[in-house]
Amino acid sequence: MSATAAFASVNEFLPRNAPALKRFAIVAATANNQCLTTQLVNNDVKRLRANVLLSPCEFNIDNQTQGFFISRPLQQDAYQIFFAANPSYCLAMEPRAQILVASACALNTEMLEQLPQLWDIKGGGLSLRGIDGKKWCLDTRARQGFSAIFEPQFIECPEQIPDAFILRVNR
Repeated sequence: MSATAAFASVNEFLPRNAPALKRFAIVAATANNQCLTTQLVNNDVKRLRANVLLSPCEFNIDNQTQGFFISRPLQQDAYQIFFAANPSYCLAMEPRAQILVASACALNTEMLEQLPQLWDIKGGGLSLRGIDGKKWCLDTRARQGFSAIFEPQFIECPEQIPDAFILRVNR
C-alpha cells in the first residue's frame, strides 16, 4: 500500500476490509434516464481529478424520482459507488443552502426490504481517511447555474460534519 493511499470509511456501507480506494464513481441521474458518472482517479485525496462521463443509468427505481446508493467491486481491489436519484429532487432538500445533498432520497419500506444493505448507510457520512489521520469529506455543493451536473470534490472534514455530508434515509 502506497503512502498516498486513502482508506474507505463509510461506516458499514463499504466492506470492512475495503482496500485502498483507487477510484470510485458517483452517478447522478438526469430526468431523461441518463447518468453522469464522475470517476475520481487519483489515490491522493488532495489532488483528485474528476472525469465526467455520460452513460445510461444502470439502476432505476420509480423513474428516478427516488434514489439510493449501492456499491459494487471493480477489478484491482477498487470499489464503485452509485448514487441514483433525480438531482433536482435532492436539491429541494436543502433549498436555502443550494446544496445537492449526497443522500438516499425517500427510501420506503418496500425498497429497503429489496435492498437490505441500505440500512447500513442510515447514520453514515461519505469520507476518506488518509494514512496521516486526516479525514476528507465529499463536498457535493452545486456549481453556479446547476442543472443536472455536480462536481464532487474532497475537502478536509470540519470538526462537526454538517448534514450536507451525511447519507440520510428519509422515511
